Amino acid sequence: MEKTLREKFCWNDERLALLQSGLWSAATFVESLAAAEGCRDPRDNHLLATSRAAQADMLVSGDKDVLVLAAYEGTRIVSLRSFANQLTAPKP
Repeated sequence: MEKTLREKFCWNDERLALLQSGLWSAATFVESLAAAEGCRDPRDNHLLATSRAAQADMLVSGDKDVLVLAAYEGTRIVSLRSFANQLTAPKP
């Protein structure tokens, strides 16, 4: 993700450091995953299982087989571009 934000979105080191500190403080680590199904590519189902186990609000992916779902059990599925745009959008 860092490489994409740096190269595609021209994020500098300072901006990336802020993102990383925020992500780590908001991260949830999971160890045991119950099987999940829903992706048209079954090799991606582990992403759904992880988001469910973590009760994630959002799953960020560049995989079209995942993105096509748009949501899974209450988790919004967004592209990195959409996620980056949400991070940089002015606050009301």
